[in-house]
Amino acid sequence: MMTQFDAKRDDSSEKPDYQRLWCWKCQKHSDYHTQSAPVQNPESGRLVYERREFSCLDCNKKMHSPQAFDPVIFKRPAERGCLWIYWTLVIMVLCILGLLTASSLTMFLGILAPAAFIVIFIPWFLLRWSANKYAIWRAWAIERGWKEPSLQKRIRMAKNIRYPNSR
Repeated sequence: MMTQFDAKRDDSSEKPDYQRLWCWKCQKHSDYHTQSAPVQNPESGRLVYERREFSCLDCNKKMHSPQAFDPVIFKRPAERGCLWIYWTLVIMVLCILGLLTASSLTMFLGILAPAAFIVIFIPWFLLRWSANKYAIWRAWAIERGWKEPSLQKRIRMAKNIRYPNSR
């Protein structure tokens, strides 16, 4: 005899898909509705882009694809290189500025400490938050027989984040 749990596992919302929208509250690939809103330039009034939000039909929470939270996105060479150069330049400019204008060590630390907080702590926190969200989905998916693609394949997939149509 098939139980309610077995019937639910046969549902396509229980089949893990790395690129399909997933509800983090319901913990399934549920149906969703899309809200679109034009974003305009405040000065010219011209359309800049269209913002789309995907909301779960069951709980009305925002949905995202698990791929969007996969920390592998930050391991692609171009992004890693750009971030490294950007943050290195920011720290160097702040240090030089601090040495030139600081009359004491406390003033220098007053400039360097907030810069280090912004450059190190905030990105670290966002990366950990993203990795934790991805780990929730990954555990759910592995429990249902999903095999995680290789790092190289996930990097290639990250270039084409897609939002398929709802069933």
